[in-house]
Amino acid sequence: MKLDFTEKMKRRSDEELIDIVTINKSQFSDAAFEAALKEINFREIEIDYKEVLKENPPKSPKLYQGTKANFQQRIINFSIDFLAVITMAYIIINILDILNLIDKRSSGGMILLIIAFGYFFLLELFYQKTLGKFITKTIVLKENGDKPTLSELLTRTICRFIPFDPLSFLYAQYTPKGFHDTLSKTIVVVEKS
Repeated sequence: MKLDFTEKMKRRSDEELIDIVTINKSQFSDAAFEAALKEINFREIEIDYKEVLKENPPKSPKLYQGTKANFQQRIINFSIDFLAVITMAYIIINILDILNLIDKRSSGGMILLIIAFGYFFLLELFYQKTLGKFITKTIVLKENGDKPTLSELLTRTICRFIPFDPLSFLYAQYTPKGFHDTLSKTIVVVEKS
């Protein structure tokens, strides 16, 4: 379903419309951009694109400039988190089996997945780090350095279950970056003291 921005653009000033089709173009959807362009044509507004862009060059997306986690830190994080999840799952599955609440042979795998999902999602949601990241003093951020949103962390956690995700960061070009980093647009960085 395509949204109609025609009425909204009619209420915008000439300067706002010019900003939408020039310096702020990347912040608007295609439908909003088209509606702004249509309104500019209707009002017969002349735009000197070179002059507008010269006075207000578009801002490039801000990228985090701190120290990104290195390969060794990522391996340590993975190893500690793997051991933490397996240990928690082992204890919980055995307690539930002893209490006859589950049959560990048939339900163990599902409980392991639930524990792994909860471990990564909840720790990164509340602390931006897992046990491994606490130890290596690293933290999860958006690519621009901001705190990740709920949906980005949810994407990050779901992507951890992609087969071979733990090995995916081995093939990153400059810094170790796995599927769960790339697809959620997050990075792991050294925490500032």
